[in-house]
Amino acid sequence: MHEASLVSGLLGTALAEVEKYNAALPAGASPVLAIRGLTLDVGLIACVEEQTLKACFELMAEDTIAAGAKLTVQRLPLPCECRSCGKHFMLTQRHFVCPSCGGKDMAFNGGQGCTLSKLDVEVEENNHG
Repeated sequence: MHEASLVSGLLGTALAEVEKYNAALPAGASPVLAIRGLTLDVGLIACVEEQTLKACFELMAEDTIAAGAKLTVQRLPLPCECRSCGKHFMLTQRHFVCPSCGGKDMAFNGGQGCTLSKLDVEVEENNHG
């Protein structure tokens, strides 16, 4: 189950970014208290099982500032080119057929990656009254 190692890296990155942000705050600025949500962009052909990923995240986030955070997974479309007719198109489902000619001989580049694209945080309120 490589989802656990993906979540470990994802959570480690998010926590490190918050720590770095909080350490660099100027005087009087509000620190991040909690991570409320993360968005992960996943390539269409990445071998990632979303429910397993979310379950691993929930377990690994316990006892961190990301406890209770929502993990959103967005599947990214896959740019393709049909080798039969030359049509360029974007696949949004794992149905590898050219929408123009019905051909199945296609070229694509990428689609396997995972990127942390958004981090929603809660900051301490400053009451400078």
